Amino acid sequence: KLDNSYVIYADSVPGAQAVAETVAIMLGGLTVEPAPLPIQTESGEWAEGSGVEVLLGNDLAGLTLDQITHPTTTIAQP
Repeated sequence: KLDNSYVIYADSVPGAQAVAETVAIMLGGLTVEPAPLPIQTESGEWAEGSGVEVLLGNDLAGLTLDQITHPTTTIAQP
């Protein structure tokens, strides 16, 4: 299990880093890292035609996309 979500990409796939960075920004500024094989999947390999993967951690688990992309801020009243 992961505490914090992050995005990995296959550096051998053209454009994968740019896509990974865009996804990371859209999900609130996640960390982006290149990922050599084996990656953290059952097979240890990238699915055919893929090059970006979001690894969901406890920080975002259970939240909807709307909650992730539009977090609410609570201001404590004195």
